[in-house]
Amino acid sequence: SANRLIEHLKLKLRNPDGFLELILELERKINDTHRQKPSEGSLIELAAFSFRIITELAFSIDNKLPALLQQALEIMKANLSQMLTVAEIADKLGTSSTTLGSLFREHLHCSPGRYFADLRMKYACELLSGTELPVSRIAAEVGYRELASFSRLIRRGTGMSPLQFRAARGLNAAPPGMRRNRAE
Repeated sequence: SANRLIEHLKLKLRNPDGFLELILELERKINDTHRQKPSEGSLIELAAFSFRIITELAFSIDNKLPALLQQALEIMKANLSQMLTVAEIADKLGTSSTTLGSLFREHLHCSPGRYFADLRMKYACELLSGTELPVSRIAAEVGYRELASFSRLIRRGTGMSPLQFRAARGLNAAPPGMRRNRAE
């Protein structure tokens, strides 16, 4: 029954045999508790062991992304200033847009285009709040040649214009990993 559970969940575990042993031990403890009149202590022990299994499961799920998806993410991060299409990214990887789309939906739960747009938006917000770069320069850094299009993007994502967003977030601290740059 435990094997069927793991197969049904389609989890990729780092140590499936170790996890299976924990599940079987939980099943034994439940059966032992069921045979006897459960005491408060045995119920607490059962709850603690169940928590241990949940924690073990959380840390043992293999979250590693497929190599092709990792490469796509690297291309996106390296080309934030380019308005690459999904087809262009797929072409750089020697795969199809359909395959790339399937990988993104399966592992990241969104389309490649949505992911790339969100990545650009996040970077734009980091630059707005963590640097004094002119808004036009930030727009170019995330692939927008038209300032009006960039402003619409920021307004749609934050509810504020780029300058309002910058003022609201202030320049007090740059996001981790970001250096504050002075306007040129």
